[in-house]
Amino acid sequence: MSFQESVAPLRIKLHRSGVLTGFILLAHGGAIILSVLSLPLWTGLLLSLGVVCNLVYTLNRHVLMHGQYAIAELAWAINGDWHLITRDGKRHDAQLLRSTYLHARLVILNFVVDGGKRSIILLPDALDTNTFRRLRVRLQIEQYKSDN
Repeated sequence: MSFQESVAPLRIKLHRSGVLTGFILLAHGGAIILSVLSLPLWTGLLLSLGVVCNLVYTLNRHVLMHGQYAIAELAWAINGDWHLITRDGKRHDAQLLRSTYLHARLVILNFVVDGGKRSIILLPDALDTNTFRRLRVRLQIEQYKSDN
């Protein structure tokens, strides 16, 4: 029996990550503090406005998952095909890129979807423990197979 025949499809329902939220707030807050303290007042305030705009965009896209194009669920079929399901219920076929990052406590999935690139940041608190483990194991096996 081959590996692909013994693997069940993997469905990943995304949830908000408190760890990712904290990291995003800390990084953006630090950038605001440093720009206000180290630059002339008006320059620092103007740069801080840009950082706040980026903060709102990043929180909406990666944490709150607002908007009809936000990814709500991932599906990895037995044959290796990926499907991304958006908040509006549409299913998009996707191709996983080799630039995907895999670590014990962080997975960054990079996809080509509808001619553009999308990244999904997954931390252990964004999905259940068993699903996170199964995803990491399958990604490691796929990476090993592609390297050989």
